[in-house]
Amino acid sequence: MVKNRSGFLLIAALFTLVSCASSKKEMHKSAVLHYNSGTQSLMSQDYTEALKSLLKANEIEKNNPEILTNLGMAYHFKGDTALALQCLQKALELDPKNSDSKTNIASIYFLQGRIQ
Repeated sequence: MVKNRSGFLLIAALFTLVSCASSKKEMHKSAVLHYNSGTQSLMSQDYTEALKSLLKANEIEKNNPEILTNLGMAYHFKGDTALALQCLQKALELDPKNSDSKTNIASIYFLQGRIQ
């Protein structure tokens, strides 16, 4: 059992990062490189580098739910909850079945005390 809310969110984020890997083949090669780098940086808790790489991936591959999901988490871990939720909600609009974005939105709401 996770003892604190940030630990819960980290576990949810890591689950998301691993589960998004299967759809990378649909991305442009350079977007994949930046996405992979950003994802690795997220997993290493280097959120500044994660944000840089994921922003580059997003420039190349606009409207990609996987990139937007991880970008949202990078914003969240950098302390910008508004942009985090914006990215996660956009990812969910693009792919309404995106359980990763749903889980991460719920995790952020949980941390904010908006849901139990």
